[in-house]
Amino acid sequence: MVQDPILSLHAIQSTHTMRVATYLGTTHIITLVDPGSMHNFISARLVRQLATSFSQEHKLKVMVVNWGSVFTQRLCREVHWEAQGLSFSTEFFILPVKGCDMVLGVHWLLSLRSIT
Repeated sequence: MVQDPILSLHAIQSTHTMRVATYLGTTHIITLVDPGSMHNFISARLVRQLATSFSQEHKLKVMVVNWGSVFTQRLCREVHWEAQGLSFSTEFFILPVKGCDMVLGVHWLLSLRSIT
């Protein structure tokens, strides 16, 4: 059974999230690590600002806590970003996210393997 992607609305204020300073090239952005979100999300504003390429075919319904649902605006594959001297290449769904530039969810956390 395919599950709708989930973004927890309380991510910005939750004690279960971590706010991290990250960089897309030389642009400083604010990223939330949210284990309550299934997928990774990037703000539509940031995608427009950076003229990042994206896929046209991925428009998905996202269940948002307390909001019901919204639709992603596309998919960005292989977005290259950095945090604390480490480089990452991550896939993000584009959403009109407010309060941060990117949300890293469970899919990104699982890519890290074991965290101790």
